[in-house]
Amino acid sequence: MRILQTSPSPVQRQLLLLCAFFLTIGVSAQHTVNGTVLSAEEEEALIGVNILVKGTDSGTITDIDGSYQVEAPSPSDTLVVSYVGYKTLEVPINGARLTSICPFSWKCSKRWSWLVTGCSERAT
Repeated sequence: MRILQTSPSPVQRQLLLLCAFFLTIGVSAQHTVNGTVLSAEEEEALIGVNILVKGTDSGTITDIDGSYQVEAPSPSDTLVVSYVGYKTLEVPINGARLTSICPFSWKCSKRWSWLVTGCSERAT
């Protein structure tokens, strides 16, 4: 069996170049946003906060230092920040690469304290 080697035609070269160009644009279009999420009351880092890019599947959670890094398709996107017991925030990126989110406050205007007591009877 004999294999013939042929060089690509000019049209094939142009198509290959065009495909490579569009792949490069698609990869470079991502916008990386870094930041930290802090509580409003104590200004302490919050661990495990959900950070999502609105209208996409792109998202992350904060680490032990409250830090996050997320890829947004566009610098004009909005981050949706949610955490159990706290108000959900929508934070516009506005082209920023570093977005620290503070204050992040509780859903209720007052914190409620609960006292649980138990009673039992002893059978004699």
